[in-house]
Parts: sequence; structure tokens; C-alpha cells
Amino acid sequence: MGGKSPAKRCTLTDVARAAQVSRSAAFAALNEEHGTNIGISQERRQRVLEAARKLGYARNDLARSLVSGKSKMVGI
Repeated sequence: MGGKSPAKRCTLTDVARAAQVSRSAAFAALNEEHGTNIGISQERRQRVLEAARKLGYARNDLARSLVSGKSKMVGI
């Protein structure tokens, strides 16, 4: 079958490791619209955002809904 395996999706842990910050600092920097960037320096936030951009990080809304218990979907 010789096909390529699917590309591994970039995770929050990957971004944190690349930016050399904790996972919670990376989460805070990437979710500032929720007021989570309290205590994160501008320099550290920029490192996280740059790492996320370079790695192609995209928030996984399905995983987020499993943790929060909210999916933002409307059922009929």
C-alpha cells in the first residue's frame, strides 16, 4: 500500500515545547479572547504565537468541546 501516513496534527503541547513555555502559558497566550492571558508577558505571548504559526497550529474545537462540555452546536 505504500501511501503516506496522515500528517500528525500539531498540539498545544507541541507549541508550548517549541516556544519553551509551559502548556498552561501556551494555552493562555492562544486564548486571550477568553481573558486567559493574565500573567503572560508580551514577549512570551509573541513566542507562543510565532511557534503556533510556524507549526501550523489550529485549535481543535471537537477536543475543546469534550473538555468544556459545550459544543456551540444547535440541535433540531
